[in-house]
Amino acid sequence: MIRWAAKDGAEAMCLGDELGTIAKGKLADLLVVDGDPSADIGVLRTGIQVVMKDGAIVRDRLAG
Repeated sequence: MIRWAAKDGAEAMCLGDELGTIAKGKLADLLVVDGDPSADIGVLRTGIQVVMKDGAIVRDRLAG
């Protein structure tokens, strides 16, 4: 569901060349979570480890 929302949402807005997947040269905000959100959506509430916004790390629980 999460992949569908990102990839297909970007394509529906005719922005598939710029957004929707993680690839060199594309715009992205990224979350690194401790767990699998497709198996347990709750990790998006409790397991966020790294937040990247506009290519810059704004929160990093993994860096000592």
